[in-house]
Amino acid sequence: IKGTKDDEIIIINPLDVTCFISQNNKVFALIGEEQYKIKERLYQLEEMMDENYIKINQSCLANIKRIDRFSSSLGGAIMVLFDNRYKDYISRRELKKFKERMGL
Repeated sequence: IKGTKDDEIIIINPLDVTCFISQNNKVFALIGEEQYKIKERLYQLEEMMDENYIKINQSCLANIKRIDRFSSSLGGAIMVLFDNRYKDYISRRELKKFKERMGL
């Protein structure tokens, strides 16, 4: 996968990616503290990635190997905390599939 940042093009190893996120009609790969713009759409990345990736909401495709822990809120929402301190919520739509995949 090719990513761009500051007019540089880099080759991204999917194993290094914490998650792919969609913001403002653009897709980014999060690697550590860095964000790299990706040409592919989120659904295309989902088709390309192996079993280490799972969609947790409409705008995030997570690398399950990079999940640090989970946190639940009073409303029942589950927040995913990644090893790079990025956090996002699991949508209700994706929750059942996520729990099955993670053995929860």
